[in-house]
Amino acid sequence: MNDMQALWQDITAWFKKHDPNCYKNIMRVKNGADEAELAIFETTLGYSLPEDFKAYLRLYNASYRVAFFEYESLNISSMLHRRAGLNKQLNEGVFRYHEVFKGLTKIYPTKWHSAWLPFAQDGCGNLLCLDFAPTKCGHYGQVFYWKTRGGPGEPEIASFLEFVTDYRNGLFSGKYTT
Repeated sequence: MNDMQALWQDITAWFKKHDPNCYKNIMRVKNGADEAELAIFETTLGYSLPEDFKAYLRLYNASYRVAFFEYESLNISSMLHRRAGLNKQLNEGVFRYHEVFKGLTKIYPTKWHSAWLPFAQDGCGNLLCLDFAPTKCGHYGQVFYWKTRGGPGEPEIASFLEFVTDYRNGLFSGKYTT
């Protein structure tokens, strides 16, 4: 069992005890991505996926959503669709008059960057993203929040594995609830 499998085993056990509805959704998600799907995904993106994120996708890549706080996971198709929509707006110049975000050191200070990948979304369209083009102070694959009205936040988490570990620890400590 790898680290990602162990974390999700713990998270699933927590949901079984504390939130049966989320547990049922997680248990419905039985079909992860296979190696061919991951290779096509990476080719389509034009970026190599971090190994920890591929380990997650091997577990969960279905139409049912896995909860991350108030966010729900996106499957590969939905990630590509959401990213394509934002990249289209970027290419059409929709974001050109948005403010440049000051104080960001690990991520480029722009409303949207084509090397960002949304992997979860809340009901308002806010996103959790991976960054494939960090600044020299950042980390490839770092996780950050992207707000529809505010743009990117400074990444506080260096990797997807660290993000899931924090999520698991927060559930077990009572920091996060459902």
